Amino acid sequence: MRLGLLQEVIIEDNLLVQAKKIALDLASKYLPAFASIKSLFGRPIAEDMMEHEERSICEFVDIWYSEPTWKRLQDIKIN
Repeated sequence: MRLGLLQEVIIEDNLLVQAKKIALDLASKYLPAFASIKSLFGRPIAEDMMEHEERSICEFVDIWYSEPTWKRLQDIKIN
């Protein structure tokens, strides 16, 4: 909480009650405004993921099909 990563800490016994309270509060907001803000927050993340997706896939394929990876896979023994 000191770092600003958490708003509050809820003990497990109160978790469901607090979650429902937060859900009701969010549901009571003006839907078009809430949807617009939610979209604005999500858009940069989604655009960033799409921008880097092809590079990430190529990197994964390069690693998966590399000689060191295949040598390590061959060393795995399944009993």
